[in-house]
Amino acid sequence: MTTDFYVEKQSGTFSDALIAFGLARLLRLLLHKCYGGDISVRLSDAGAYYRLSCAEPLSREFLQGFTDTLAPIPFLHTQSKPKEGDSGEPAEESLANILRLARQIGYEVVDFEAERDKHNLWQKQREESLKGTPQDVQAAEPSRDWYVYQALRDPNVLKGYNKAVGLWISAHAVHSALVSLLCDLFSTLPNDVKRAERAWQELARHNGLETKSRLTALQFYNPERGKGQNAPKANRLRSENVESFWLLEFLKMVGFYEAGVSLSQRDREDRKTYVLMPVEIDSGQSSQIMAEFRQNLDHHGSIVSDVMAVLRYVETLLKYSEKSPSLRAFLFGKPSLRDIVAGFQVAFYKSMGNSHVVMNLSFIGLPSWMRVQSEADALKLNSWIRELDQVTKSLNESLSDAVAPLTALRDFLSSGNLAHLFAFTTPYSGYCISRREDNKYASQLSTTLLEEMIMSIQPQYAAILQNQGFRNIAYAIRQSTVIAQYAKARGERRYDIRYGLGQELVRKSHRAEEFLTALADFVTKYNAENAQVAERDAAAGRQDAPRRRSVATSDLEQLVALVDQYGAALVANLLVAYGYASERKSESTPESDSESVSDSE
Repeated sequence: MTTDFYVEKQSGTFSDALIAFGLARLLRLLLHKCYGGDISVRLSDAGAYYRLSCAEPLSREFLQGFTDTLAPIPFLHTQSKPKEGDSGEPAEESLANILRLARQIGYEVVDFEAERDKHNLWQKQREESLKGTPQDVQAAEPSRDWYVYQALRDPNVLKGYNKAVGLWISAHAVHSALVSLLCDLFSTLPNDVKRAERAWQELARHNGLETKSRLTALQFYNPERGKGQNAPKANRLRSENVESFWLLEFLKMVGFYEAGVSLSQRDREDRKTYVLMPVEIDSGQSSQIMAEFRQNLDHHGSIVSDVMAVLRYVETLLKYSEKSPSLRAFLFGKPSLRDIVAGFQVAFYKSMGNSHVVMNLSFIGLPSWMRVQSEADALKLNSWIRELDQVTKSLNESLSDAVAPLTALRDFLSSGNLAHLFAFTTPYSGYCISRREDNKYASQLSTTLLEEMIMSIQPQYAAILQNQGFRNIAYAIRQSTVIAQYAKARGERRYDIRYGLGQELVRKSHRAEEFLTALADFVTKYNAENAQVAERDAAAGRQDAPRRRSVATSDLEQLVALVDQYGAALVANLLVAYGYASERKSESTPESDSESVSDSE
């Protein structure tokens, strides 16, 4: 009786996770056939290996006795003409043979062109319905795996995929022996792959099957491998494909349906593949979340794709947990999101015309500082995601001045390092001013979001953000920049716009004396401008006209004390971030550019 299985990490890339997810899907199929219903298979990261824990045991008697055909993934049929097969047999004839056998045994075959047409019709009707156009007949919803089929459409990937699925179909009569072989392989550590290969070859000989045990390890599933100069020992170089045990490659393909998504980059043929890195999660729930997550993604530039992947996954996870009490309770019981899912391993594939080549491997973590331990936390986190979504969409990655803030935002989401947040907020403040000067949209961060994010990471900084002198000077910065710009857009020019103020203050913050000198210079000019406007209003008989608050001496004294305690760099970055943020509740309600003057000032 077996309940636990182990997938050893061999490559250090997402190919290990794909095997684990593929095995989890296969185990769920077996458990369903054994017990009926959906039996949980929990997937957890144990450091050097992944552990898969089944809620019910799989007996050896069951594994050896069942006679059903297992179809964890479909055969993907397309009308395009394939190239010649590896054995020299015309690929069309080889494909026809597999199709005949698949249909004969009732194995699932997906018609790519039919699925594409169904998806396009559904997408068109969806867009028209959003415009309010009535529909006589509702299009059928496309397969939840459409975005996987679309990724597999690459000729080189599809050929390798169908080769592996074809081998699985050809071995349908011995699926019982195959799953027993896999369960034996992953029941112990280390995984004895060579022994499993020998067992397959023996099984194939006894049943008249192809005895070749290895297939090309496609870079789509194995980003660390690919055709090139390879040799097991450094005694010679050979330019050839790297091969792997075919059942492992098949499991990676199964795992991609569970945990992978591959997207082309906007306006280019390059691709990015994201594979989920589990920490502890129910594999069945994870599969459902991933299917919904794929549908919520769109094609963007490289950096925006990374940011949106993090935001969309967290959003999908929270939404799915609303209809799964067990997941909701599990989520609330964990210190952070990273105790469930670490994030995504990412491979960037550069288009070389007829193929794609891996150019970069990276990791994007889920925000560990996003904690969800109550319904109130979930609501707050959803509001964060909506606002960060709008900010990200404001950044046009094709513009050079958007690359730095986008990169910093991605790094901040993944790391929770406030240095990365400040590396975002300072250039983004200038970006917003520049865009709005050209009458183009740019969404501001809100002071509420900034406060909540910063205090989630460093609660002790509440003493800075809630300091009245800090808030009053941040107010003055806001009035001299974004609010003055709003006024200009409405045709009002009572106050000058201080372009580059935020960048100047941060640049001077490396030395406390220089920062305080620059800040004092700004405050002096700001108060003088307030006095001049007040005089003009009085001369014009507009004594009751609303005016900006001036900065008091006590405000500067409080800020100097903060600099002495926390350092100029931290205070300056917080001041600029807060000063350029919006205090209004929504983008549709611009904040006032003026306030009544206080008698105490």
